[in-house]
Amino acid sequence: MYTLGICAPYRRSEITLAAIRLADLGRELAMDVRFLSVGSPQKNVDHIWDHRFRRVESGDAYRLLHGCTHIVWFIHDDDLHKKSRLVSPKARHWFVPSWHQLSAQVLGGLDGYSVVCPSRVIKAEIAERLQDDSQSAATWCLWDSGLDAVSREGLCRSDEVAIYVPMSSRVIDECGFFVLAVVRDVLELFPEVRFTLDFGKSWPRRDRKYIQKLLATHVDRLVCLYSSSLLSQCLKMHAHDWTWLPDTRADIGIMAQRSLACGTPVITYDISPYQEFVSDEVTGLTIKCELFSNRVGAPVAGPNLVSIVNTITKAITGQSELVSKCQKKIWKRESQHMKAFRLFWGKEWDVLSSK
Repeated sequence: MYTLGICAPYRRSEITLAAIRLADLGRELAMDVRFLSVGSPQKNVDHIWDHRFRRVESGDAYRLLHGCTHIVWFIHDDDLHKKSRLVSPKARHWFVPSWHQLSAQVLGGLDGYSVVCPSRVIKAEIAERLQDDSQSAATWCLWDSGLDAVSREGLCRSDEVAIYVPMSSRVIDECGFFVLAVVRDVLELFPEVRFTLDFGKSWPRRDRKYIQKLLATHVDRLVCLYSSSLLSQCLKMHAHDWTWLPDTRADIGIMAQRSLACGTPVITYDISPYQEFVSDEVTGLTIKCELFSNRVGAPVAGPNLVSIVNTITKAITGQSELVSKCQKKIWKRESQHMKAFRLFWGKEWDVLSSK
């Protein structure tokens, strides 16, 4: 039996969700899976892996890595990698880079890994920065949500358009008040719209007062809550007509994938990796925006209030026709996508036939 080691942070983040998806696939393919948490873990991430992950501490690292035949790294850790080479010298290693791990230090330490990029754009970026033909051997695989795609048709309720807005701690810190301004404007423009804001952390006191004012003004049309788990977000996605992801940058895009698997089209910025699976009026709507780069060269959207409101307006005025048009495409594409993801990693791990 093969033993699969997954080295990743265990937090409420896209990288952790991507790692959990791969761990689930390993179990599905009859592999013994060890989820090795790097860094401080968080609670209520996944109802199964919350009880199965193991923290990699200095004394435990050798024992946990010993005997692994396959190790997939979602974080670059030279010290841990050397330990794995010592206790499992025959293990094969894969590295899954996200946009915000493409620092010069990481890119300079890819020897000994098979690199699997979660998007074509990241693969091209790595090859361009290294200016090395050997990197053309790096492969790419669009990630899968891990949820069986469901088929839906039309609005949840004929008299309203319900929009779900998950707001991670990063969104609240970087553009939280801007999102509230958009929600306020749209609520004032369209009496038929209903928003659910799902917060990943508490707000500063000044902002909490503003949120209370919005709730008092738009009773029954605005709901604000704090997520109990990432799984509960999927239930909320399925109970809404649209999911708006206000994050100006993304690592893998798995939150959008989860919404699509729930049969709910998404509204995202027109940036990578969303560009590879969110098509305008096919699987959702894209917000046109200015593009910037952060310190490691990752694409970051420049929010524009008018552009965002116009895109959300399109989703609202499209009513059932636009939602149904997207839903007809989503189920087939997501089902095909899941099969392709399983086949790709099955071949990489030599546990599925290439036929």
